[in-house]
Formats: sequence, C-alpha cells, structure tokens
Amino acid sequence: MKKTMKYIVLAGMLAGTLFNAGASAAADTFPSKPVYLVAPYAAGGPVDIVTRILAKQLSDRWGKAVIVENRAGAGGNIGTAYVARARPDGYTLLVNTPAMLITPLIGPSVGFDAIKDFTPLARVGRVPALLLTNTKVPANNVKELIALAKAHPGKLNYASPGVGTSLQFAAVLFASEAGIEITHVPYKGGSQALPQLAAGDTQMMFDPITDSLPLVKSGKLRALAISTQHRSSLLPEVPTVAESGLPRYDFAVWYGVFAPAGMPAALRDQIGNDIMKALGTPEVAARLGKLGIEMQLQPPAEFASSYRAEQKQWQDLAHAQHISAH
Repeated sequence: MKKTMKYIVLAGMLAGTLFNAGASAAADTFPSKPVYLVAPYAAGGPVDIVTRILAKQLSDRWGKAVIVENRAGAGGNIGTAYVARARPDGYTLLVNTPAMLITPLIGPSVGFDAIKDFTPLARVGRVPALLLTNTKVPANNVKELIALAKAHPGKLNYASPGVGTSLQFAAVLFASEAGIEITHVPYKGGSQALPQLAAGDTQMMFDPITDSLPLVKSGKLRALAISTQHRSSLLPEVPTVAESGLPRYDFAVWYGVFAPAGMPAALRDQIGNDIMKALGTPEVAARLGKLGIEMQLQPPAEFASSYRAEQKQWQDLAHAQHISAH
C-alpha cells in the first residue's frame, strides 16, 4: 500500500513537472504561426484603429503575421464571446474596452463572464471623457450644474450612446457622487446623441474627448470638466471633475488586451511584456496621442487587479442605481 501511494505521489509530481515544462516551452517558442487579434467592433472605429496599431507593432517585434479580425455585432458581445471560447494558447487575443465589463451586468446572458473567461494581458491606454452641456444650460462649471440639478430634481436630461454603455455609467457615477437626480435619454450611438445635445434636446452628456472636441472648439457645446484625475493636453484649460468638487470621480474609456482564461502564467507574462515593449515607444505614444488616447500601459498583474476592481465598482453602481437594459 505504501509503495502504491509512493508511486501515485511520484506520478503526480512528474505530471506537474511535465505540465510546467510544457507551458514554459510554449512560451519559449511563441509565436510559431500567425496570431489573430479580434476587434469586436466594425472596421474604422476606435477599437479597430488601436487593434491595427498594436498588430503592426507586434508583427514587427515577433517577425510573424498578426492578423486583425473584426467580429462585430451585439455591441461587441459576439467577438468577445468568440475569444472566450478560444484556446488559451496565445494565438487568439481580444482588444476591448470597459463595455465588456458593463454589458453582462445589466442584460441577459451575453455568452461570456467578464472575469472568469479571460486573462488580462495589458492595458494599452485610455481616452478621457468630457462633461458636456449645450450652450443654453445656465451653468458654466460643475458646481453650477450640480446646483441646477439639485434645484430641479429629474429635470435635467443626460444623453448617452445607449443603455448599458460605459458613458451611461460615467453619468450615473457623476450623479451618484454629486447626489443629484438626472434623467437618462439613450440614443443609438454617439453620432446621434451629440447633435441632439447641441440642438438642446438634452442638457448634458459624457463623451470621449476625441469625438466631442470639434463641437467644443466650434462653440456648439460647452465642456465643463474632464473625467480623469488629470487634465488633458487637448483642452488644458478645462478642469477635472475631481478638482471641481468631486475628488473621487475618475473615469476613462480604456483599451485592453485579453486572452482566454487558462493561459499559462509564463505565456501570459511573455505576451503582456511584449505588448508593453511594442507600444512603449515615443513614436507609438505620439500616434495614439493624435487619436486622443493617453498612453497608460499596465502589465498583466497590474491590469488584472485594476480590471477586477473596476468590475466591482460598476457592479455595485448598477445594483445601487437599479440599472438594467429593460
């Protein structure tokens, strides 16, 4: 009996050693064939552009083809679910935004679990949002807007690109921090929401600085604040929400790279570090900067930690504010 147990223990140790050796060997030889980067949105959009920049840099670094595959549909859920079901061997990766955290919180099954089904590899950068009003709103700063909302509970309407979008959550977070009641008016995309805001059909909105900057520069919209903790070089005169009286407020649309769950740690770290090195150049930073994307690289462990923390933040907010897709 003792000999049998001894053999079982030795067999288990040998299996573990072989598994670790296999995982290490996989990392050492990766990549040995083309790698697919899945963008779960249509070609030409922000996620697609970031994905193509990353693909070029990784291809140059690895000496292998890195192919961008657009799998659009269902607000990004189709492509995201596709990667969740892929093998965790590094040859199918996902580029996505906070939408993959928020969508599963408020609607029916989307075909993936944002935490359990993915391995975070790296955060690439982020785009701040502007707190915007139309020029008819009698508020020239955040404090005046909050005072106006408190004087007229539920009367101020805020636009968003749709129910369950990260920009809706940006506004809900703002209202929660400010202690105000505002009414949601969802549209089918930012291209519909921004003109309606400028026309006066709604009073306020959070929108990525890259999309709304021309309307601010032309005087059609008023930018009261920037959503991140630091001012933007694109509009350095615009204060942050935090310095305008809500010190805990911090929001941005980030871009991150993910693998399916179950990726060996050695391979995860290799790919994550390769992404960091591929993008961590002044030339890439300048190129992303022209798109309004602030370079903010995070390696696997740091990104995984911030990713989980953000998921909990949005989950708590959705429950507290009773946000749903219905």
